[in-house]
Amino acid sequence: MERYIAIVLGRRWLMTLLACLVMVALAAGSDRLTVSDSMRASLSEDNPQLAAFEAFEATYSESNMALIAIAPREGSVFTRETLGAIEALTEAARRAPHAIRVDSPTSYNHTEASGDDLVVAPLVDDARSLTDADLARIERIALNADDLAGLLVSPDGRVAGLAINFATSENGKDVVFEATDYLNAVLDEARKSHPDIAYYLVGDIVYNRALVDEKNETLQTLFPIAFLVMVIGGAALLLRSALGTLAVVAVCAAFRSVGHALWTTTAILSTGFLVLALSGFEASWMLGLMVAITISLALLIDFLLLPPLLKAVDGGRS
Repeated sequence: MERYIAIVLGRRWLMTLLACLVMVALAAGSDRLTVSDSMRASLSEDNPQLAAFEAFEATYSESNMALIAIAPREGSVFTRETLGAIEALTEAARRAPHAIRVDSPTSYNHTEASGDDLVVAPLVDDARSLTDADLARIERIALNADDLAGLLVSPDGRVAGLAINFATSENGKDVVFEATDYLNAVLDEARKSHPDIAYYLVGDIVYNRALVDEKNETLQTLFPIAFLVMVIGGAALLLRSALGTLAVVAVCAAFRSVGHALWTTTAILSTGFLVLALSGFEASWMLGLMVAITISLALLIDFLLLPPLLKAVDGGRS
């Protein structure tokens, strides 16, 4: 350990350059880091649950939809105001980017027998002009229709749903961002026009957008904080005072007394966190890998960069 201390402090600029090269090499692939908007990115390709889900989608259809829940703060959805709001929202949803189908109680076509004929007509047409008898008829039909009750209308009639299916594209992020931006803008207007009605937006594309927004927000907040810590730490190191001499002496004493223990502890901790890399869930194995790299890098910085930096700050007096 004495020989190591002599080499590190005697060739401080070489050790500083070596430590910087190590950090640059570890950061070389940072420009390829991306933020995914798909939940599939959180699972490995051989994950059995993901494989079963993809097989299900291949057999039937891929889920790429949004659902808007409409809930009046008082009463049921079978009023002129609420049905009118659903009607307007349905028309706006049909104009959403990449939308290929919209289902709602007001777009539902009801079939009735009239003698020998079958009459197919919209369940709701011009909600503002409906009579009380019309509203009672619509409520009765909606709460008894198998493809409405429990799907687009709650069994108690207090909540209605509007389902929007979106076309997939090679760049799924375009669908997610354009569709969610449009729907959020539409709902903002709807909330202003109908303050007595609550609107809730959920679905696959909403979840995928939330993933991207949350990751971006984390990057925009944590990275500046980390940079600020490094700047403050660097400024503290540049304070040329008696603390520099004391720091060099303290580091040398620490290397002599606990140097081997630091290497052993780092190896044990890194190995323990690397066990998480065996997980099939991306968040778990990335956490294990990043923590193991961080612990190892911290040890290299302590042994290669910190002593020569302190020696340089001290000006070679100690």
